[in-house]
Amino acid sequence: MAKILVVEDNIETIQAIRDILHQERHNTDLAPSAEDGWDFIKTYDYDLLIFDWELPRMSGVDLLRKYRASGGKTPVIMLTGKTDTPDKIAGLDSGADNYLTKPFGSEELLAHVRATLRRKPENAVRTVSFGDLCLDETSSTVRCGDKSSTLSSREVKVLKILMESKNSIVSHDQLRINAWPDSPDVSPNTMRVFLTSFREKLASIGSNIKILSARGYGYQIKE
Repeated sequence: MAKILVVEDNIETIQAIRDILHQERHNTDLAPSAEDGWDFIKTYDYDLLIFDWELPRMSGVDLLRKYRASGGKTPVIMLTGKTDTPDKIAGLDSGADNYLTKPFGSEELLAHVRATLRRKPENAVRTVSFGDLCLDETSSTVRCGDKSSTLSSREVKVLKILMESKNSIVSHDQLRINAWPDSPDVSPNTMRVFLTSFREKLASIGSNIKILSARGYGYQIKE
């Protein structure tokens, strides 16, 4: 299982890519613009980045150049409808590791993902720690001392983004994009009910971590 960021502005395409990647249990973050993608890249570590070429305002190639210029080493797959050889060369010369032309099938995408990930060392167990909690993404388990609890995939995503943001507030939109990507109209009340239940789960293993509400904006995690 790899941690993958997909930057694509077409809602149908990004949802299809997410569903395909979930076939191999990849943990996927979604960004609808290069600007949002850059915010994700600055905040989290990824095993693979997938950029669409034709993004509004800042293109995928410009995002790729910016990322490489900042010292970013994570492999990148470029997605595009451009089929001319000079365009492919431009993408590869900008720092792309792989190139996939639209339209593509699920098996073709997964083959490109596997091939690109093989260029990295085998992924170790992915863990994130905050306060008295340790989240193991590989086993979907959160541990506090000698107690642990198994989490749903949504709980893993919510806890991870809160833990990695540390004491910063995570907006409702950030939570929705990461934990409810298939439900773009999920309401703040749905999130509130979900987090109330999740707080009880963390308390059941003896954690002192608090998930606090920033009314009208989002949530933050505190020791």
